[in-house]
Amino acid sequence: QLTLPLHWQLEENILHDRSVENHVKIKLSKGLKCPLSPCQSILSENLFPDPKWGESPPPLEFSTEASFQVFVQDVEVVLKEQLKELPYNTVGNFLKFYEDFKQQDTLSLLPFFVQYKPKIVPGSLTCVGLSFSLISSILVSHIGKVFPEMKSILFLASCEEMITEFNFIDFSYLPKTDKGLKEHVLVAVKIKLKNRDGVIVLDPGYHVGIPVIVMADEQYPHTGWFVQSETKKSRKEYCYTLHQNLKYVNWTVRETRSGKTTVWGNLIYVGSKYLAHVSVSEKRNLVYNFRTLVVRDGNQPVAGLYCVLGGNARCTIFYRDMLGERAECKIPLGYFISSQLNLEYEHALDACTDQLKCNISYLKTLLKKVAEANLDDDFMPIVLQINSKLEE
Repeated sequence: QLTLPLHWQLEENILHDRSVENHVKIKLSKGLKCPLSPCQSILSENLFPDPKWGESPPPLEFSTEASFQVFVQDVEVVLKEQLKELPYNTVGNFLKFYEDFKQQDTLSLLPFFVQYKPKIVPGSLTCVGLSFSLISSILVSHIGKVFPEMKSILFLASCEEMITEFNFIDFSYLPKTDKGLKEHVLVAVKIKLKNRDGVIVLDPGYHVGIPVIVMADEQYPHTGWFVQSETKKSRKEYCYTLHQNLKYVNWTVRETRSGKTTVWGNLIYVGSKYLAHVSVSEKRNLVYNFRTLVVRDGNQPVAGLYCVLGGNARCTIFYRDMLGERAECKIPLGYFISSQLNLEYEHALDACTDQLKCNISYLKTLLKKVAEANLDDDFMPIVLQINSKLEE
């Protein structure tokens, strides 16, 4: 159960990776064609309320680098503890959305989605719920006692992903509400270190295990480029820079896969507190065709599953083998609604659930529900259609 400050609860009035394989979501969702034709009804609908921002938080001030480094180290301890404790989970909220849709019979999916008001689902935390939880954990730790002003300084920041045209962005104002969705949410705190401006970015949704220090002058202790994840298949590096007006952080991603390097940018708005984290960002997450459930070791995912929905979907189960190496097994979603028994699949599921700290019957029941949703002609084709239009 999340325990959050009252003013955050009132701002949304809702209380009730990120996958390391995010490139799969990006690549496949952009290639989807609308399963229903024409798609004009999607364009004519106002799918989301306008995103909203609140006040601009003051900076947390440090007079010495030593005191600042102690603060950063303490925050990192809390961050890593949460990454280890709380899975990143976009399966539970998807199934809650599907169940809510099936429990009514008056609206088809598109009008249902338009009026749908999502909630943070306990036990199924996306970047929104994880960021909420991280703020709460920091405030109840000794950090909150040493810095009682943190209640008004820590805040949720909005992030728009896959920016391709930075030259057309007006950095003087709030993000345009009609230009792009704020798909991602993270935690930020403005800082002033001996009169030097900066921002600390905390991103539990993308499994970032360090507080990223973004100094305006890009001098020490600015984090700069760092390796976020590295496997046999790929290497992913991040770099964050602060715009001169101190309102935007440019987050650059550099991924190398099979010898080919791809670079893209994400844009974080740190000028004001983001207030539409549930009504926009959590709601957007519901119609991604990419579902993930992973546990982390404080730095990166170590076990779990991900699947790209639609058609003959498959679920990739991954875990660490006895040598500590990543092992994975691809299982058709249809397997979970059939009576077949495949020993290879069962072995992978058993190894994965051991590291997920759940029993195999729970995981198979979960994936059976996902498989049923994926085959529902009143549901999945429209989900894919909405997602496809949003990715354009």
